[in-house]
Amino acid sequence: MSLAYLLTALMLYRLLCTVDEDQARLMVLFAAAGSVILLLNVLNEYMPLVYANTQEGAFSSQQLSALSSLSFATYNNGYMIGQVFFALWVLPLGRLICRSKFIPKVFGVLFIIETVCGLLAVAAYFLLGSTTIATILLLPGTIAEFAFLFWLLIKGVNEKKLVIQAA
Repeated sequence: MSLAYLLTALMLYRLLCTVDEDQARLMVLFAAAGSVILLLNVLNEYMPLVYANTQEGAFSSQQLSALSSLSFATYNNGYMIGQVFFALWVLPLGRLICRSKFIPKVFGVLFIIETVCGLLAVAAYFLLGSTTIATILLLPGTIAEFAFLFWLLIKGVNEKKLVIQAA
């Protein structure tokens, strides 16, 4: 998933760097930071398997169970920390789309809304301790991303306007 995000950001950079190269670079930087955090966080998801296969000796089964629970909690927290950067990478994306002449501005607005909702989801998770509110706040981003994906697959960019903007 993390590598797919990064590759997506790199492909969108190639598409949108003619609009504003600095904003496109910022988009990739945020996506890369989020990808690295999530990739490193996979270790926390893996560790309960290590604990489950550890023979009792240095740790009791209760301690190993507690370590597994701690790893899962750490994974969830790390995932939400990564969400900060995934919320931030769509802000420059939204701004680039709004300024482009070859992608409908509605997608840019949806990505800016996704940024706000994504950051609010992280706040809800950490400050309110509510995964339900966080999940609900992440829904607009899911809708925005799938709508953009299907639009690109079905309609594509306006190539004439892309060439004009590139010039």
